[in-house]
Amino acid sequence: RDWALLSLKECRTFLESVLLKEEEGFISTGLGGEDNKLRYYFIVSSKDGLPFSETHKDNLRRGFEAVSLKYKSEFEEINFEAAYAIIGILIPMDAAVGDVIEEGISECNKMGGFLFPDYYVTNVKKPAPEEISKYLEEISRGKK
Repeated sequence: RDWALLSLKECRTFLESVLLKEEEGFISTGLGGEDNKLRYYFIVSSKDGLPFSETHKDNLRRGFEAVSLKYKSEFEEINFEAAYAIIGILIPMDAAVGDVIEEGISECNKMGGFLFPDYYVTNVKKPAPEEISKYLEEISRGKK
């Protein structure tokens, strides 16, 4: 069903391009998007591997909300686990996802320096627990 819907969308786009004599592109990601924005999920983790305090959680939310506004992005959700957070965001196609995330981390670190500078980002699917564990294991080895 999913492939059939994708094929139908591609055929419509191609037909519109031919009839209107205008080239039109079609970009698809596993997570989709809205308007001119693509959906991303990314993981940020605590610098020391310790659980986030309530202050850290508030600072993290405020920092990424502020950066989202600057880049005309839409902050959709944030889910906190012990020492990491998964953030869902819609980012315009003309903005670099790395710039948004790195500036968000920098903004949060102005309020206490509690985030690890590296992150994990995807626009294919929401990260599964296995992917998150693998990422956290890799960064913990890199810290030593």
